[in-house]
Amino acid sequence: MTHVLVVEDEVSIANALKAFLKHEGFECTVLHSALDVTEIVKRYKPDLVVLDIMLPGGDGLEICKELREQTNAPIILLTARASEKDRLIGLQAGADDYVCKPFSAPELVLRIKAILRRAAPNVDICNSSNALVLDSERQQARFNKSAVDLTKVEYLLLQTFLSTPNRIYSRSQLMSIIYSDNRVVSDRTVDSHVSKLRKKIQSISEEFELIIAVYGSGYKYAPIDH
Repeated sequence: MTHVLVVEDEVSIANALKAFLKHEGFECTVLHSALDVTEIVKRYKPDLVVLDIMLPGGDGLEICKELREQTNAPIILLTARASEKDRLIGLQAGADDYVCKPFSAPELVLRIKAILRRAAPNVDICNSSNALVLDSERQQARFNKSAVDLTKVEYLLLQTFLSTPNRIYSRSQLMSIIYSDNRVVSDRTVDSHVSKLRKKIQSISEEFELIIAVYGSGYKYAPIDH
């Protein structure tokens, strides 16, 4: 089970995030101060760390630097500081993402999943020859013996769909995954990216429609029944 360490001194925020993570199948450990973070990371080796910058007992940025020396696990910084300078400082400290408060717990969980997918090896949904497979080295999708090149955005979208087959993703959820810098884009932009991805997948899967539009809700990956 994927283990996420949450370091957040605001109990209500930490508990809400823990509840969402557990609901999504993650193991979650919560700390409310900076005192034992490095020791807990050494002991439990979490797969990802969510780290508040303003913590009792220490500076989150300094802890981030220390953690980066001892682990390759992705780190997401939480902060009330929203300026570009602060974001750059956080990323320079070794963070993989930077989320400003207030934030949505479901959106943060989606970001966690997206970062873990990017850090993971190739995704292969099943062992059958009819599996839709992602090739991270070539940034391609493969089906049977056919392959198609993907853009970075298309690759992230397909990673998302393959990670949870048959789950419907709304446009806003997909938007938060492909644009983690919080830029403002329209639903039409998301629709355009998904439409291009669907055409590419259709070109290699022929009679199978694997990426499905769900009217009024969003999109999902529908794997072939074996």
